[in-house]
Amino acid sequence: MVRWDHWYPEERFDDNLTTTHVIGIDLGELLVLPNGDLRGNAANRAARVCAECPPGEVYFTEKVKTELHPREAEVVLVDGFRLKGVTEKIKLYRLVQWLDALEATSNPFVWRAGITTAEAFFDRETAQRTLRTYIRGRQNCQIVDPRRIGKTSFLRYLERVAPTWAETLVVAYLDLHDARCATLSGWLTRAGRQWGWPTTPTNLIEFTEGIEHMLATGYQPVPAGW
Repeated sequence: MVRWDHWYPEERFDDNLTTTHVIGIDLGELLVLPNGDLRGNAANRAARVCAECPPGEVYFTEKVKTELHPREAEVVLVDGFRLKGVTEKIKLYRLVQWLDALEATSNPFVWRAGITTAEAFFDRETAQRTLRTYIRGRQNCQIVDPRRIGKTSFLRYLERVAPTWAETLVVAYLDLHDARCATLSGWLTRAGRQWGWPTTPTNLIEFTEGIEHMLATGYQPVPAGW
């Protein structure tokens, strides 16, 4: 079985031997025979839609309509029809104008990695306001969400955008899954480098002194880790 958008063209001849075309479209599962013929309800419905379609028009079922984006095509509901061999009344739609196919966009949600580009990150407006309030008040904040919901992307966003909230904010993004953060000395070194310290701390005393120096010179260090 294959998934097939089946259109069923039909030629009609008038008394002057001129031809007109009608197109009926339905969506569904079809069986493709070795000779290329199609078998299935979608093919039968498409043929029945053709029987109701006026010359020069394109009619299709509601299944097809739901697959079309409003920016792709302008369509109108024709009416409900009782098609031959179909018990229930079927809604048919007419193609008024084909606008254009939508351009493909890349998926920003990369497997096992956070979003690292500004144009791919959107929404989270309420969470951003809450986080800014915590940072301004120099309060600790914990982000709790299910897996794969965007916590890493949100912290990466903080890393990029915090300096635009205030020039004094300096973010250190610390990935605790990174092997370099597996030990205390490694974590201290990573944090010191991201904050631009000339000498990385080797113990908590040196780390505390580095934080106090940043605060004394007007900067606010923001550790963002997970």
